[in-house]
Amino acid sequence: CVREVRPPLSPEGTLEELCVVAKSYGITSVTGDNYAGDFPAEQFRKRGPDYLKSDKVRSDLYRDFLPVINSKRLKLLDHQKANNQICGLERSTGRGKDNIDHPRGAQFHDDIANAIAGLVNILMNDALGYDDTMAWVCGPDDEIPADHTPGIRRDLNLFSHRRSAYR
Repeated sequence: CVREVRPPLSPEGTLEELCVVAKSYGITSVTGDNYAGDFPAEQFRKRGPDYLKSDKVRSDLYRDFLPVINSKRLKLLDHQKANNQICGLERSTGRGKDNIDHPRGAQFHDDIANAIAGLVNILMNDALGYDDTMAWVCGPDDEIPADHTPGIRRDLNLFSHRRSAYR
């Protein structure tokens, strides 16, 4: 299910509708960014499902999304808006850091692309146990924590333990 709500809209009404849709799919938690401050989190808290804040900003999600697409580990839906938004992303550099975003202007959006990149981040990190922090890179064996378990040993069943969605 791909849903995009464009202005003009009622933010509270839109979030209420999204909560109903999420519940109808059995989704128990959603993950979103810090856009609009705590407003989305508050609305989801009132109605359910649980709202989790993403550990990555949009630009980092897009950066990590690119190798997944290029390696063909992901087959995108044949969804015109999603494909246009993904293909329309632009990379710029400034202040020593790359930024990936949609072009400036009222006619450009990236909500669907952001949702897809966020979902892929959740699936690649949580479900497959991939640790992108590089904390697993250690020196001699005596520096590896005793409770360290390589992510590859985690359960690979993507949906058996938790169902999630990304805003």
